[in-house]
Amino acid sequence: MKPKYLFMGAGGLVFIAFILLAIDWHGTAGVTVSSTLSDNSVRFAGQAIGGLALIAICLVIAAIVVFLVAVVRAIIAAVSRNPASQP
Repeated sequence: MKPKYLFMGAGGLVFIAFILLAIDWHGTAGVTVSSTLSDNSVRFAGQAIGGLALIAICLVIAAIVVFLVAVVRAIIAAVSRNPASQP
């Protein structure tokens, strides 16, 4: 499979995981923005419990694995396309 599809798949898995966490979120979330860079903050206070939260964690782990596979495949594809750089 081409690395670009694996990268898109990893992003899709993370997106679905965030949606599942948002569905099961119990708490607050806020964003505070000021004029200086040091005053910016993002705060999440709450919890996500239940089966959807467990599925979301599994999806994040799967996304990490798919992303790492995509990186390795992209490196292999780049090296195999440029045989002059090999010793």
